[in-house]
Amino acid sequence: AIRRCLVEFALQSAQSKYYSHAVSDLKKSIDYSMDIESQTVMPDTEIYLSSLYEKHKRKVSLWPLMKEKIKGLSIGKEGVRYERIQS
Repeated sequence: AIRRCLVEFALQSAQSKYYSHAVSDLKKSIDYSMDIESQTVMPDTEIYLSSLYEKHKRKVSLWPLMKEKIKGLSIGKEGVRYERIQS
């Protein structure tokens, strides 16, 4: 939850220099959630990513960073899709 808050804070600042930090925090959030997602009240990763995309889809420099760093993330006309890839 803390990592997701950091992501939101960085994106709300609307300064692209913070996007790499937001992506890093989001990736860590996803990595940490691998074992706990089924036991938590937080939205699952795909729902969270979809919500994030709807709020910030106009930040065109953000989404290529997201796709590069977050394996299993794809963005298309229908929005965001995420398929968890075990490492």
